[in-house]
Parts: sequence; structure tokens; C-alpha cells
Amino acid sequence: MSTRNLSNRILITLTPSEPNFTVLQTYTPRHGRSRRFFMDKPAILSLLSGERSSLLDTDLNSYLHLRFEGSAMSCKLVWLSVDPCDNVTGHIQRFRIPVSMLHKVLSGKQISHVARTDEMLTKAKLTFSSDAHAAIKRYAADKLTRRALSKFFRDHLDYGSYEHINIYADTFAGGFYICSPITGFNGGIILHKYTTRFYGFPKFHFSLHT
Repeated sequence: MSTRNLSNRILITLTPSEPNFTVLQTYTPRHGRSRRFFMDKPAILSLLSGERSSLLDTDLNSYLHLRFEGSAMSCKLVWLSVDPCDNVTGHIQRFRIPVSMLHKVLSGKQISHVARTDEMLTKAKLTFSSDAHAAIKRYAADKLTRRALSKFFRDHLDYGSYEHINIYADTFAGGFYICSPITGFNGGIILHKYTTRFYGFPKFHFSLHT
């Protein structure tokens, strides 16, 4: 999958679980891999058969709301955690699951699906070290690498204003090292050099590696 707009994607995995459950897990760059949510299989069957138009299911402190929306199920997952002092934290994920996926998992198949989330995220807060500023100045001296770096920051790191990304120069890898003091997310911004296919002109591209 392209890293462009990766923050607006969510990986959904549905796994059959005996005797009467379907396990739902999600993955996003912002929240990582979720806990397992055990969905009640008879309730899903009643939803697919038309006996009900929506479903509210719970697992521990979290809950899932499903409702028909054309050929897909509109899903709202509320992940909640409660500490020993009864303080509640969590987040909400909204996405759509094709009805065909639910039929397949109920027939015994494990299904993975990449969907768009309904979350509109802004850029994360970016903090550049002094050596990162120096590296940006060097890249900006050439118009090709300047444009490539500008396009990278335009199209990436849309993890929400609550996320904080520290950026450092990484001369060994040829780019930058990034990490989050909040979520532990880390990776690299790497410069790739190409030549165009027909005329052999130089081309530069920064990509995100995690």
C-alpha cells in the first residue's frame, strides 16, 4: 500500500472463532493494532437476514455499532479502557465493512480488508532538531530534492494534532529518523534516487519507512 494518505486507512481483520463468535481487529498508524473484539455471531446473522436494521454489541468496556448502508455495514467502534481508579480513556474508529466480507467470515474464512476511515486528521505536531534543519537546508539547495521533500511533508504525517513527531537527520540512511514521544511510533524518511525511463533524467523521491 502507498504510504500517501496512510493515516486515512484502516486494516480490518475478521476471524471465525468457535463456538459463536467472530473476532474483529483493526490496525492504523495512529493507534497500532487493536485488542480483539469478539462479535456475537447469531446477532450478526440476524442483522444480515434483515431481522434487525442495526446492531449494538459489547466486549468488555468497548462497544460496536453496526447498521446497514447499501451493500456495506457502517461501523462505529468505541475502544475504552478503565484503570483501577475508574478513569476512562479510549478512541473511536469509524469505517465500512462490505456485507460480502461478513458472509465470508461466517462461512469460516478469515478476511482482511483495507478501508478508509471517516476521521479527518490534521498534521501531527512536528519538531525538527538542529541537525534536521541543517539537512533540510542542504536538500533545499537543489530544486529537485527541495521539491521532493516538500511533496513528502505535504502528503504524509497526517496523524492528528494530538500526535507529536520528532525529526532528526539520518546521514547513514540518507534522510531523517522520526519518532513519537507519545505513541512510540518511529521510522525513517528516506531519499530515493531514480532516472526517468525514457530520457534518463534524474528523479528524487522521499518515502516513509516504519
